Amino acid sequence: MKELIASCKFLVFPSQALENQPLVILEAMSLGVPVIASDIGGVPEIIDDKKNGLLFKPGDSDDLTEKMNLLLSNKNLINELGKVAKQKTQEKFAQKEHMEKLNSIYQDLVKNKL
Repeated sequence: MKELIASCKFLVFPSQALENQPLVILEAMSLGVPVIASDIGGVPEIIDDKKNGLLFKPGDSDDLTEKMNLLLSNKNLINELGKVAKQKTQEKFAQKEHMEKLNSIYQDLVKNKL
């Protein structure tokens, strides 16, 4: 699956559900593939619009089409968004950092309960 995602110019995530932290977005970003996603749920906490990906209004096919055409006509923008996306996943969503954050939360819960 990684090879398939890595071969894409960008990934479209058109969900209309209240997604929390969709793994496919993080997978694409970690491979340097920018994402165009619905501005819904926890997605805007991952994608910084026009910095590491693009957000569109959920259910708005015209807005989605506009964002797709923007990327299809601008290879430099694809490269820049992908670069920043990869950087963000390395800094904020790497497994080690994620596990350290979870461990810290659990430690605080145990400490405060006792």
